[in-house]
Amino acid sequence: MRKLDLILAVKEAEYARRLADYVRDHALGESWRVTAFTNPQALRQYFKGGYPADLVAAGPEMLADIGDCRLDAPVAPPRFRPG
Repeated sequence: MRKLDLILAVKEAEYARRLADYVRDHALGESWRVTAFTNPQALRQYFKGGYPADLVAAGPEMLADIGDCRLDAPVAPPRFRPG
């Protein structure tokens, strides 16, 4: 079974690290490959390069900064807030 690609896009590096760790450590974590971005230009290049995405968890500020990139995957705001 192939892994699903979760793209995490938030401006806070520590938040991205913690959320990626949470997904990887979850019981279903072995089903996901997590790619995290904290830089909107890098995220834009990823999508322009045609790399895979099955789900995009992105903060609104990151989505606003990626311009005219077409996202073929569902987009959801990240909800998990590490304490």
